[in-house]
Amino acid sequence: VATILFSRQADSTVRWVSLALGVVIVHVAIWAAMRFSSLFARILGKSGITLVTRVAGLLLTAIGVQLVADAINGFIALG
Repeated sequence: VATILFSRQADSTVRWVSLALGVVIVHVAIWAAMRFSSLFARILGKSGITLVTRVAGLLLTAIGVQLVADAINGFIALG
C-alpha cells in the first residue's frame, strides 16, 4: 500500500529511484530473513521464537486496532 501511495507522489527521477531502491532493500531483507531462518531458530531457541511470535502478534493487533479506529474516525467525520 505504501509503495502505491509513494509511486503516485513520485514526480522526479530521484524519487522514482529512491522508491525502487527501497523496494529492493525490502526484498533483500525478506530474502535474508528467509535464507537464514534456520540459523535464527537455532539462536533464539523455542522460548525465543515464542517471545518473537507474541511480540509480532501484539504489534499486528495494535496495527489492526489503529486501522479500525482510523476508519471509525473517518466515518464519523463524514456524518
